[in-house]
Amino acid sequence: MFSSLTVILVISLYMAVLFGIAQLVERRIERTGEGFRGPWIYALSLAVYHTSWTFYGSVGFAAKSGLLFLGVYLGAILSIAFWWFSLRRMVLAKETFRITSIADFISTRYNRSEKIAALITLIALIGILPYIALQLKAVVSSFQLITAQESSAMGWGISGLLITLFMIVFTIMFGVRRLDPTERHQGMITALVVECLVKLIAFLAIGLFVSYSLFDGFDDITSRLFEAGFERVVSFSATENSGVMWLTLIILSFAAVQNLPRQFHVAVVENANHQHIKTAMWLFPAYMILINLFVVPIAAGGLLLGLPEESADFYVLLLPQLAGNDLLTLLAFIGGFSAATGMVIITTMTLSTMASNHLVLPIIERVQVLTPLKAYLLQIRWLLVAFILFGSYGFAIEFSDSYILVAIGLISFVAVLQFTPALFGGIFWSRGNSLGAFAGLLAGFIVWGYTLGIP
Repeated sequence: MFSSLTVILVISLYMAVLFGIAQLVERRIERTGEGFRGPWIYALSLAVYHTSWTFYGSVGFAAKSGLLFLGVYLGAILSIAFWWFSLRRMVLAKETFRITSIADFISTRYNRSEKIAALITLIALIGILPYIALQLKAVVSSFQLITAQESSAMGWGISGLLITLFMIVFTIMFGVRRLDPTERHQGMITALVVECLVKLIAFLAIGLFVSYSLFDGFDDITSRLFEAGFERVVSFSATENSGVMWLTLIILSFAAVQNLPRQFHVAVVENANHQHIKTAMWLFPAYMILINLFVVPIAAGGLLLGLPEESADFYVLLLPQLAGNDLLTLLAFIGGFSAATGMVIITTMTLSTMASNHLVLPIIERVQVLTPLKAYLLQIRWLLVAFILFGSYGFAIEFSDSYILVAIGLISFVAVLQFTPALFGGIFWSRGNSLGAFAGLLAGFIVWGYTLGIP
């Protein structure tokens, strides 16, 4: 176990190093006009797709539903296979029309419709809130696990507020320090790549430790699973209606890898050369395979060693802790923290940009008495960052203890699925019009709210 102060100091030092990296890149750009914009940087930044849902939630999903967790990644890989036709068109359009977000992209296709941009922004703000709450829940819960901290009845207490404040500061430091008309942040993207490498190394280290230190390899784990009656962990049909669930997850992830505001930002807005997509089309799936390589062994290890199934989301932390390996436990926490903070920073930055451009600015321009506020757009974005993260914090307190991490994430995946007809229809169907796009988005949002949001 670690003291709370020790963990906070480690987090602060880690984020200071990342901020230093981002600053060095920004200064290099100012000095030479060139940052680190190679295809590998671009491809690895896309791994922000792997959040605490992957780092913690995939293991919990596997412990309960077997290999069904792979559906979240199979759909994404299928989508990536078409990127030279879909993503390349988006990047070329971004360069022509100076696109800064997914709301900007879709509305530009439909005669720069302000109504469509505002609706997409509202769907994103409300729909992504549970996903940000998922990250906060993961960080706070993991913090409490490695510090043996007493939590409130809802599992939060003061640590939840502290982590939320940390996230607000980190988001402003990395992504909302200044206004940029292109909305590109090469320093932040370089720091994000470091985070993506850290979470991969951490997960692989835990997987190797469980597979070859706690057990004698994959064969040993598999044979013990069947002896103990946990064969569902390696089953493709461990749940009822598994066929429907596989299809659902594949469709949702096929769309989400492109529709999530953070994924659109790193894949389209931050793209410096459309030729980099070719590298991303093999490197990103390779990363996806590597980070999922040990999900089943870790899930199996937790069950076989008697850890409670309701704690399966955090087997990545609990297994090295059970073995008394403090260094590996801390590495696992840093890996999970990296997975969560990367998503929170990029997503909150992107949502604050969308909200300021498509909700706040139109109001300021229409209400004459508010015109002076245009000079404070940066400060408005800071307030929006705080509003988004405190809203997510409230959601997490109210609802997150009722669901496993994957269930929370799927709510957001279904929300951004509503962008698909307007997005891809707009790219490949010339007869699409703004009225149809708006009606489709609104109808989808209402159905999502009624069938998932309200329940």
